[in-house]
Amino acid sequence: MTSGLKSVISCTCRSVCPGYDLGSSLSFFAVFNVAAAIGGVMIGRIADYFGPRKTIAVSFLVGAVSIFALSQKNVLLVNYVLVALAGFGSIAVALVLLGYIANYYAPHARASATGWAVGVGRFGAMTGPVLGGYMAGLNVNPVWNFVMFSAAAVLAALAVYIAPTPEHVKHARGTK
Repeated sequence: MTSGLKSVISCTCRSVCPGYDLGSSLSFFAVFNVAAAIGGVMIGRIADYFGPRKTIAVSFLVGAVSIFALSQKNVLLVNYVLVALAGFGSIAVALVLLGYIANYYAPHARASATGWAVGVGRFGAMTGPVLGGYMAGLNVNPVWNFVMFSAAAVLAALAVYIAPTPEHVKHARGTK
């Protein structure tokens, strides 16, 4: 989702939102990345307060809604806000997800688990832009790129939310 968004957001926004020049598209890209950097810190703080599972799931859903909303005709300011929320709900939450994964597994398996997560994520990083390009090659409506990336964010939220709490975390909390 994140690499696909980064690689096609400029071009797709230009085709979905007529009237935007390359400068606006590059500004969207900059806003997306700045929001992701700031969002990582914000989501981390929020997760410390409310708990990581709910925070990560809700953040992915914020990303899904904002990504889909970018497919609609909006004024420029609204699009900048949506692009920022997309950065928050994709790259920023993915950064916090790595910390969650590290704590999800028992101490002896944390490095391996994080390595697996990053490795699997690289396949997504390759697949997102390829699917976006494939869809562009099919000459389908560019809105479908936004639908595809939104669906990925919804699936990520669902996966995090339904994952069972590991036994070592239950014991650390004093719950069963």
